[in-house]
Amino acid sequence: MRTIFPFSIRDLEELNGSIDETLSAEERDLSNYKIAYLPGAYSLGIGLTSRCNLNCPFCYYRERGHNTVSMLPIARLRDILTGLGQLRLISFSLEGEALLYPGLKDALDLASEHAEILQITTNGQLLDDGMADLLCGTPKLRSLILSIDSADPGAYAAMRRGGKLSTLERNIRNFQKRNTHIFTELYAIVTDRNIDTLHTLPEFAASLGIKLISFGKLREHGWSREHQIHGVTDRQMTDEMLRVIAEAQKEQVQVKLAPYFADRTVVEELREKTDPSYGLFIPPDRNFCDMPWSFTAILSDGRLFPCCGDFSPAEIEECSFDGIFNHKYLLLLRKLIKHRAVPEGCLECRNCRVSRSS
Repeated sequence: MRTIFPFSIRDLEELNGSIDETLSAEERDLSNYKIAYLPGAYSLGIGLTSRCNLNCPFCYYRERGHNTVSMLPIARLRDILTGLGQLRLISFSLEGEALLYPGLKDALDLASEHAEILQITTNGQLLDDGMADLLCGTPKLRSLILSIDSADPGAYAAMRRGGKLSTLERNIRNFQKRNTHIFTELYAIVTDRNIDTLHTLPEFAASLGIKLISFGKLREHGWSREHQIHGVTDRQMTDEMLRVIAEAQKEQVQVKLAPYFADRTVVEELREKTDPSYGLFIPPDRNFCDMPWSFTAILSDGRLFPCCGDFSPAEIEECSFDGIFNHKYLLLLRKLIKHRAVPEGCLECRNCRVSRSS
């Protein structure tokens, strides 16, 4: 489990203090940034476990010397979801491999009582017949995201250590035979280790009946640097993604660029050089990031993980809507973003770069 993050709530508190002198008394008051509970309006990410069946050398949640495995107790999950009421989306997509969680059926049943839509992210290595039956037997599970960084067996083995591309392919094929209601997509992290093989993914996806591939960029940290895995240049990113898009057009597969993808100049060049009729999916430019108003996450040790930024987790004092969605972390983020004092920890996200430049 990762313990070191580049930013914390203290950074937000310091930035908050630096802008207070420019604000009115009403604007300074954190309580004015609370949001009201609205049934079905908010989304929650959950890490069920920090345990994983693979040893990926670029894993965002890994750190040398900290191998403690945590599991979110089902009773704790029940307390959290009961306190939050009805949500729009619950996504089991953080930390370790969700399919390793021993109480997965109970977690899915419980989440189904509290959300309109469920989502799971998995490396797919454990998606055997029994697991496929469980997932396909969960009516509210509408999204399955399969982590894959290359359809080249060698590159896949190097990125997803301990996994086999052939196992993933077999499992997806068998899952799709059962699947009647779950939208499946592939998700790839772009690094200097797989940049030259990303174009293999559209044909792989099409052969399995998958119509969407999402791409995010590597956020370098201690674990990835230790294994000498780094990001790529804008030129590399642009050239390979244009190749990916050309292959995706031929295979009738859609490409989606995640908010954590690349600099805006790369995105704009991809937009300019892609046939408008293809429908490249790019998160829309907005005048500020609304994530702290609509989403937060809970890790498997029960701590709050405020958003997608590189912020260290924080303790939750109360399993209630106010205790989670109006946690001080989120109040600070809302205040800072609203007043265009975008924290440094947000700058890698396209949404927040828009916030600062607007």
